[in-house]
This record gives sequence, structure tokens and C-alpha cells, in this order.
Amino acid sequence: MGRERIRSLLVHDREDRFSILKSALQGLGIETTRARNCRSAELALCDTPPPHLVFTDVVLPDGNWMDLLDLTAKSKERVNLIVVSPRADIRLYMDVMNHGAYDFITESFTVPEIVHVVRSGVDNAVQARDAGQSSLQKSRPRSVAKESDRKPQSLGAASV
Repeated sequence: MGRERIRSLLVHDREDRFSILKSALQGLGIETTRARNCRSAELALCDTPPPHLVFTDVVLPDGNWMDLLDLTAKSKERVNLIVVSPRADIRLYMDVMNHGAYDFITESFTVPEIVHVVRSGVDNAVQARDAGQSSLQKSRPRSVAKESDRKPQSLGAASV
């Protein structure tokens, strides 16, 4: 994962919810910072370069995952948003993916799942940045219809 330091932003307001995720990211050598709400996340996304990945809780004190999706879309460089849900929810999953988030995971993820999501998300962001693509130039969202045959328990990490 070459030249620049890989960075992630965790956006949540409850300590216990993201502690395992933070440990997993740090174990992968990914610099991890935290924002407690959308406003703080917006400031963190103004960093140069912005984080490669943003993991957000579904609901935040001043907004929700859609607000974070809008914020990442304004970034000058590719930032991939991953929504972290407390439980598998197929409607939420479809909504998240159809609106253009990079992925959707549940809090009950396994280490191999998070490693897959992180590696594919970072590779995608790095390739887009190397090609000079901003978050506004994201490729079309992956179609949920192609993934409809997946089992609900596999919602822990969507395929890339």
C-alpha cells in the first residue's frame, strides 16, 4: 500500500461500538482517527490528503450515513464510505448500496471480512487517486440486484 500513509476515519458517538473495528484497522497498519458527528467528520475530510476510508454509524447526533455520503462526495480525492450497522438489515443495505456508499458491514463482522472490505476499499481509493479521480467522479454504484442471491448473514461484507 505504497507511497502515502493509508488513513481511515471512524464516525460514531459511542465508544464501545467501534472499538473492535479500530483495533482491526490499527492491526492492518492503517492510521485511524475519530469524529463524533458529521460536523467533526467534515473538518477531518478537509485534511490533505483526506482519509481513504470512512466508517460511519447509521445514525449520528447531527445526521446520518447519508449526510456522510454527501460529505465524502465533496472530497477532492476518492474517499470510500462504509456504513456500519448494528444488525443485518436488507432494506438498509440496499439503500446504502444504491445511494453509492462503497460498502455495508454489520458490527458482528469477522476479521477476514473486515480485512477484505478494507483492502478492496483502499485499493479502489488509491487507484482512483492515482488516476486523478475525485469522489464526485466515482464509478456508478454497484448494483444490489447482482448481489440479491447473497445470504443475509453475508451482509457483514459486501463483495467487490
